[in-house]
Amino acid sequence: MASVPALFYLAHALWRIEPDSRWPQAAIEVLSSAPHWVFRQEAVQALQDVSEPAAVQALIHALDDTEPLVRHAAARGLLTLYGLPADPADPQAMAIRVTSSDAARHDHARQEILAAIAGRTAVERLRHSDSRGAALLRAFLHTVSGD
Repeated sequence: MASVPALFYLAHALWRIEPDSRWPQAAIEVLSSAPHWVFRQEAVQALQDVSEPAAVQALIHALDDTEPLVRHAAARGLLTLYGLPADPADPQAMAIRVTSSDAARHDHARQEILAAIAGRTAVERLRHSDSRGAALLRAFLHTVSGD
């Protein structure tokens, strides 16, 4: 059986080829359960292209991750997903302030991000449609997961 990160990468590739609400679940599971922050950050980055409600909720939840870099990636992902600027060069940017270890500063930035995306529609990203590639990846995913 493949490791969780390997299945996550396969699911992310499948989403980019042929969006299906099953594929983001792998990233959501990694985000909610991976003990190492690097995997949680990669899951956040994978979800920033996904406008599914469960993916958006997972990104919102990641704004409170224990690791500042995961919180930063979640903030940038949400802002990008909703077509808003997330300038990392601006020290006052919400995506920077959400990484603060100061609880009040973090909470204020989190509330600003949620207010900024409230009522907005997620931006649809262009995806490559390749049914042959999707079929091959699905077959491989099925093989390695044992389903």
